[in-house]
Amino acid sequence: MSFLVDTKYRSEEEEIMDDLDYNGPILHDALDKLAKINQWLGGNAVTISGLKKSTD
Repeated sequence: MSFLVDTKYRSEEEEIMDDLDYNGPILHDALDKLAKINQWLGGNAVTISGLKKSTD
């Protein structure tokens, strides 16, 4: 399995995270990294702020 993904074109391949029964260490590592990225980018606060501005 290659961890480098060509993002030039959209892939229709199923991803490991699409398998709701998958419970392996790669999935847990990916979810941990996504949680850290969400924290760095402001998480839900950015979305909530944007929604509040659009309703004002």
